Amino acid sequence: MRHIVWLDDEITTLKPLINLLEQTGNYKVHAFSSPEEFLEFLHNRSEVIDVVILDEHIGYESGLELYDKLRDKFGINIPVIFITREENSDYIKELIARDVQRYISKPVKFSDLLAAITQITEGEILRKTHSVTKVPEKFRKVYSMIEDANSIMHWHNVIKELIKSETLLGKDLFDDLYDFAQTRFFQFFSHNYEDFLHSEDSFLAVTFLDKYEEYVSSDTLILVIDNFSLWLWEMIKNGVEFPNEWEIYREEFLLALLPSVTQYSRQSLLSGFFPIEVKDMGLWIDETNEEVKTKYESELIRLGFQRKGLLQPTVTYFTGENSYSLLKKGTGPVVLIVPSFDQLVHITVDHKSLKEIFPNMIDFAEVVKRSLTRGIISKILSEAVHRFSYVIICSDHGSTFVNTPVYVSGRHFMPLNPRYKYGEDFKVEDDDFIAFFDDPVRLRLPIPKHFRMYFAGKDRFFVRKYGNYKEVIGRFKRSLQHGGISLEEIFVPIIILKKKF
Repeated sequence: MRHIVWLDDEITTLKPLINLLEQTGNYKVHAFSSPEEFLEFLHNRSEVIDVVILDEHIGYESGLELYDKLRDKFGINIPVIFITREENSDYIKELIARDVQRYISKPVKFSDLLAAITQITEGEILRKTHSVTKVPEKFRKVYSMIEDANSIMHWHNVIKELIKSETLLGKDLFDDLYDFAQTRFFQFFSHNYEDFLHSEDSFLAVTFLDKYEEYVSSDTLILVIDNFSLWLWEMIKNGVEFPNEWEIYREEFLLALLPSVTQYSRQSLLSGFFPIEVKDMGLWIDETNEEVKTKYESELIRLGFQRKGLLQPTVTYFTGENSYSLLKKGTGPVVLIVPSFDQLVHITVDHKSLKEIFPNMIDFAEVVKRSLTRGIISKILSEAVHRFSYVIICSDHGSTFVNTPVYVSGRHFMPLNPRYKYGEDFKVEDDDFIAFFDDPVRLRLPIPKHFRMYFAGKDRFFVRKYGNYKEVIGRFKRSLQHGGISLEEIFVPIIILKKKF
């Protein structure tokens, strides 16, 4: 058994790599985020340490300075691998001058890490060794997909493979893959989002009318299911039985706008206008305003259809039995917004019994599947047969289970949504998974006074550390939320149904 000591102030993000190393059966990894604990462990070690892995920066301390302490102050002479983002030749020369054994560029790939370790411990580079075969093949396949994902289509494939792998891998292995994927996707999406806003082939929800205008006619129903993610659809689609008169004609996806909440993403999805354009038109209801945020939504949708030269739609919200009659009469396309999933998600936050009914995404997916197969959505589709030839099922955003609180202080701390905030003078206790966007105009977002918006990735949610913060944590922990950046929140399905006869 080889012993590896790894120091990184973001060590929790490296858990999948650490577990993958240990699952080979050849390595035991001692992981630390604190230089003090790291040095104390090495000073008092009982095991023979084979390799030390250091990040180039540990908090405010330089990795090279810590490396010098190991050699000069503590007399510890163990082979070291550096993890670095630095690419200039002077820095690399500095590593070589200090007799650093190996360095790996970020983001760290498992194959590179294993090669560097085996080169030190075995004396040769082995990018693929027999030890790796002890890790389940499915795990290695999906892990590599996540490592290499650098486009929206790649991440779409990652979602499908993750969902397939959940039943094949044990909980611990799947959780590692899931956390790794969410971290990498958060980094990818927050880094590239501004480029997506200006891309001609963007997948963003605001392009919905451009992409599907050929299907928008007098015999088309646009069925908008609020808070319905691609992740959910991929989980349940093999078990969903739509009414026999309908067949799935196309399956695609779009991406929610940031922040991934209804007011922003749905209004853009259905109108083709960015939020900042909506405000310039005088049709934006700010979140500090007590008016209903959907006050101008129908008008916006009609303006969007008009701009595209499409027939004017009838826009309505599902309110029960009265809504079915609209599906049998009238002319022109119909936009029917169904908020039931979103309402269910919000209700569960304050109802412990409902949280227990679906404590995870698998159980929530079952609720959604029943609605599509035997519930409201199924009945809407049955009634739609009398008038429509096409149904476009779409959504504005999804939700993810949040677990970890992030304490934030600052002024103009808005809104109540726990997944994103805006304001000024922020101080964040843990900003590992928060993307700060300081120029909302560049993101085509409206600008209230003292505006600064940021988004959380993975399973984080925001609380203010004063007053009833413990109560707030209890309320939101392990609840479904939206507004941030995760695979579940961002990817939304487009399902086009065509009448068979």
